[in-house]
Amino acid sequence: MPRTTLDLDVINKAYELVVWASQHLEKFPKAYRFTLAERVGNRLYEVLEILIEAKYTSATKELLKRVNLHLEVLRFQFRLAKDLRCWSIDHYGSGCRKVDEVGRLVGGWLKSKERKLGGTDETIRKPVARTDQLPASAAIGRKGSSRKRPTGECGDVPF
Repeated sequence: MPRTTLDLDVINKAYELVVWASQHLEKFPKAYRFTLAERVGNRLYEVLEILIEAKYTSATKELLKRVNLHLEVLRFQFRLAKDLRCWSIDHYGSGCRKVDEVGRLVGGWLKSKERKLGGTDETIRKPVARTDQLPASAAIGRKGSSRKRPTGECGDVPF
């Protein structure tokens, strides 16, 4: 099965994110190094592993959806690292940009897979007509309806 450059790009970006984060996670304060830093590192490795697996398997859509979930958890973990002062605002911003970039690439890969497979699994929801509301033309002539306002007025304030 031929692979696009999109799947290679996302794997390379995820790899760069793991390298970047590894350099910054080792500088966490001792109190958070073996809890938060370890969890972030493990999740980043998991993202990279799932992306590589998605490249070589036919169950790509399900794996990419799992990656999206992991990326969302990473966003919260990065925010937690900032709030606990394990990372500066600059490190936090840089990390979030990298996670968002991987997320955009994963989303593009997922959309391309859905186009190839003929659409999404989810049905498109159409608006349901409400039967408890009548069209405006039917309500005007009904007994007890409000009077029609003269033109040029909005509410009680004339123009």
